[in-house]
Amino acid sequence: MLVLKGTTEIIENVKNGEIINKGCPECQQDLLLKQFRVWDTLFLIPIIPSRETRFVYECVRCYETFDPAYRNTFINRAKYLNATPQEVKDLTDAFSLTILSAILTCDDRSTENVVDILKNFARNCGIDLENHKEKVTTEFLSQEELSKTVLEWYDIFRDCFSEENRDKALHQTLEYCNIIDLTVKETKLLYIFSRHWGLTKVQFEELHKGKI
Repeated sequence: MLVLKGTTEIIENVKNGEIINKGCPECQQDLLLKQFRVWDTLFLIPIIPSRETRFVYECVRCYETFDPAYRNTFINRAKYLNATPQEVKDLTDAFSLTILSAILTCDDRSTENVVDILKNFARNCGIDLENHKEKVTTEFLSQEELSKTVLEWYDIFRDCFSEENRDKALHQTLEYCNIIDLTVKETKLLYIFSRHWGLTKVQFEELHKGKI
């Protein structure tokens, strides 16, 4: 008797699976979490799953699938998809303040000195500090992972906004740092951020007087 064995891949809905509203980068529709499983078949009938389950997000309209590794990207893109020009400006200003805060708190500056510099920075760059007053609080400035926050913000801007908006936050910080005295440690962190943005060492030194 001929026994027909084989495999087939089946996509299934995940019970209570996450829905990312308007997360599809292709058509801006919802993404549903689904699972792919390879099943052993007997006479073309699935019998038992034979391999590890693979998860994907699938668009409800175009059926494009996306790797869950990019979950935060989809959520951020959906969140900022319809941001107004004023909202983008506020986000860019908040990003700039966060970059400078991370730099000024990485060494031994007093909180009072950091706050004074941030206030002057806001005035120089036309930033409404009243909208971002949480950025000059002791609670915000005492965070241990402000540098990590900067890199997370960078990812959001890279995924959701134009390169111009992303670069503005760094460049206005670079320009302002030319009129204040940074310590060696602070300058090195500014350089790390600049390199993360893609600037070469030569470009950094052209924009900022501090040498590495």
